[in-house]
Amino acid sequence: ATSSRKPSDFIGEVAVASSVLTHRVGQIRLDATDQYPQTTLTARLDTAVPDDIPRGREVLLVAHDAAKNIYVVTPINLEL
Repeated sequence: ATSSRKPSDFIGEVAVASSVLTHRVGQIRLDATDQYPQTTLTARLDTAVPDDIPRGREVLLVAHDAAKNIYVVTPINLEL
């Protein structure tokens, strides 16, 4: 049986940007695992990241904004 995941369960997971990610909004995709189906989540960039992230880039989920029900992400390969 598939159990539901709490927002905190996603923190630390790696996802792929399924749209352009900005400081306001975007979408990310977590690939399916043995336990869970593929999942699409609403996310925004961490304010420390200077530029938008293009579609297809891997990102790390670092926080969940419960008030807006949106995840905060940073790029895996931060090129400064």
